Amino acid sequence: MNKKISAFAKVIAVAICVTMILATLCACGLFGNGGDDGNKTPQPSSTKLSTPVVTISEKGLASWGAIANATGYEYEIDSIVGTTTKTRVQLQANQTIIVKAVGGGKYEDSDPSALQKYEVKQACSHQDIDSNGYCDKCGAVMPSKCEHADKNDDEVCDVCGRSVIVSFNLFAINDLHGMYCDSAGQPGVDELTTYLKNYQSSSNTIVLSSGDMWQGSSESNNTKGKLATEWLNYIDCASMTLGNHEFDWSTEKIKTNAQLADFPFLAINVYDRTTNKRVEYCDSSVVVEFGDAKIGIIGAIGDCYSSISSSMCADVYFKTGSELTTLVKQEANKLRTQGVDYIVYSLHDGGDQGSYMDWYDTSLSNGYVDIVFEGHTHQAYSYADDYGVYHIQGGGYNKGISKAEIRLNFANQKHTARNQGVVYNTVYSSCKSDSIIENLVAKYKDEIGNPDEVVARLSSYASSSVIADKVAQIYCEKGVEKWGNKYDIVLGGGYIKTRSPYSLSKGNVTVSQVQTLLPFENKIVLCSLNGTEINNKFIHSTNKEYHVAYSTYGNGVKDSVLYNSKKTYYVVTDTYTSDYHHLTVIDSLGDDVFAWNLLCDYLRQGKTF
Repeated sequence: MNKKISAFAKVIAVAICVTMILATLCACGLFGNGGDDGNKTPQPSSTKLSTPVVTISEKGLASWGAIANATGYEYEIDSIVGTTTKTRVQLQANQTIIVKAVGGGKYEDSDPSALQKYEVKQACSHQDIDSNGYCDKCGAVMPSKCEHADKNDDEVCDVCGRSVIVSFNLFAINDLHGMYCDSAGQPGVDELTTYLKNYQSSSNTIVLSSGDMWQGSSESNNTKGKLATEWLNYIDCASMTLGNHEFDWSTEKIKTNAQLADFPFLAINVYDRTTNKRVEYCDSSVVVEFGDAKIGIIGAIGDCYSSISSSMCADVYFKTGSELTTLVKQEANKLRTQGVDYIVYSLHDGGDQGSYMDWYDTSLSNGYVDIVFEGHTHQAYSYADDYGVYHIQGGGYNKGISKAEIRLNFANQKHTARNQGVVYNTVYSSCKSDSIIENLVAKYKDEIGNPDEVVARLSSYASSSVIADKVAQIYCEKGVEKWGNKYDIVLGGGYIKTRSPYSLSKGNVTVSQVQTLLPFENKIVLCSLNGTEINNKFIHSTNKEYHVAYSTYGNGVKDSVLYNSKKTYYVVTDTYTSDYHHLTVIDSLGDDVFAWNLLCDYLRQGKTF
């Protein structure tokens, strides 16, 4: 009897223990929906894209921020499905839109955005009884039909009694050369973005570019300018004047970026060789309005044709000198007849303060243009010419941007400028970072690759000339390796010049650093030339930026080539040099082999300078 009771007690005890364990497990949420955690929203997969947040402007432009890792966007407008790689779609009145980010197979598509509707408010029947320039009902600025006049310079219209003064800020960015991401040496444009947007949100502000925005970094080069163009879209750029380095990947890439841009490319003097007309992907000018005030921007590239690899721009030519002056004067006169009150000249050319102004015809300052934003020479300056027109350049490589504050009387076109000059990056680098560059880098990461890959660790500093000499040596070695059995190659090299920061410090070297030093994507080619040519253009070139390295064969003949003017010799150089000297090209190392990736491969092998 006692044994039976004892056995029964054990069963009861086990049952109680099991019940307590199950209760504990449920309380911990280990079984499905048990405990408080059972009511929590499931966390999204780490491979699922973020959901776009769509906003609609008063004019019906639906837009959303770039989603990291998205290959594009699928949208549904009133049940009609479409796709885009942009982050905006124009809607018509009363249309609805839903957007989702597309992962392209590597990532899961996002959830659809919340449905948004473009509701057009009933048009206001504007009235301005008190003639203060604003609608009495809705407060909207009302451009006047008045032919404003201010003969007594009291800043009030002689006809309607309204103020004829408008103030606005002008910002110009030049020669950014792909410096969009933060580096050890300087800030990227994430802080500059915030700086500019703060001005745009609080005052009349125009942001423009004076060229050379694409070429210079892994992020910009490997996307062929698309990352740069999308950033300019984001900061509401009014226009971009073409610089010489916009042509580095041929005019086809300019056309591609022109389609992506929400702003016009300006180049009044770039002409098509076939039609002898201005190229279709560029405009001569653009007009921005602030109420009754009209501001025109004329864009031109300077005499920079020789600084472009000619094979990349063979289909176009530039009108320069007196021809350019005539074009700008004609465009300025046209804008004035259209009621433009103030004219900005965005010129991709310049000099430095105090130098003879051979890049600009000062007759343009005699009533044609009111301010000139310049570029190309990477100098920082601000000064007035003999007519009182300011010329401003903001340096280069994001060292600074140009700025002027303008106070304009749009009745008589009189104006004053203040605080004109260069805003250095030490000013805007203290601003809060905007996420646009981070998002764009994530969007284009497959094209950008891994710029942070360490390819070498240097034990000592490498100067610009040491780097250029090494590149010439690599040209020669690669050429002999590929063509040496057939051709007696004398040397490798040519015009090899590093870009900012020009050198490599002791320590780790990344792909990004090498590509920034040697950004230009000129193919490596085998060329033929006679003894006189190889002597004058390579061996005894007077250009200090020419660097050459001799093969074993070359060391034996270099002192005698001058005396063999009819003999054919062979060199390995890049297409910039071969184009410049009009050399006969026999073969190339390939369409995707350039100085920077040759040097990276060399360093990856454990070799050094």
